[in-house]
Amino acid sequence: MTGGLSLRPAPVTLADTDLAGEPIWATGETGPAAVALFRHQFTLPSGWQSVELAIIADTRYEVWLDRSWLGRGPARFSRVRQEFDTYAIPDLPTGQHVLAVLVQYAPNTRRSESVQPALQAALRAWDGSSWQVVSATGTDWKAAISPAWDADARLISELGLIGPMELLDLRGLPADWMQPGFDDSTWSQAQLVSPSPFPALSARTIPTERSVQAAQGRRRKRPALTWLSTPGV
Repeated sequence: MTGGLSLRPAPVTLADTDLAGEPIWATGETGPAAVALFRHQFTLPSGWQSVELAIIADTRYEVWLDRSWLGRGPARFSRVRQEFDTYAIPDLPTGQHVLAVLVQYAPNTRRSESVQPALQAALRAWDGSSWQVVSATGTDWKAAISPAWDADARLISELGLIGPMELLDLRGLPADWMQPGFDDSTWSQAQLVSPSPFPALSARTIPTERSVQAAQGRRRKRPALTWLSTPGV
């Protein structure tokens, strides 16, 4: 349970499908250490259930739904195979909702073989007879480059193995930017990224941190050892 939303691993049959949407980025900075904020309001039709979010970003993301933190990712990827994450949100009610995503571009050769800053995501739901795309990344998303991160931060390693240092001034980051009521009217429309930096998409093949923690919580604890004393020994 996360901020009122329950999460569970997505059905394999759905997670294996293609990721809808188009890669997007914000107008402005595209260099190493750039951080973009994205927001999108969508409406879940009545009767649509088993909502699922599929998402990937270059280089890494954090995502919120109606101000509740869903997770972060993606897993490490290469230029020949990029794996998107999937979050199942089975109890999302009908009506309007807001997705907020922070994407940090940190190109390196050790973690993910970054190509170009971008975000691609799609929300899907079961309408009673088939899976439907509720919403997907495109130019109707709002986006802004955050001035809170220093875009001129130097690389941690001159070999390019890790990426740039993260220098953050929280005075430049609105504390409520991921809230449904945040005013994003001054933000620009997202821009399409072409060609796509994700030409070889597939579903994530390794467990997420959340699923590992859930599995550990279900694991039975071994009974404590009891040492018996024997008289005269």
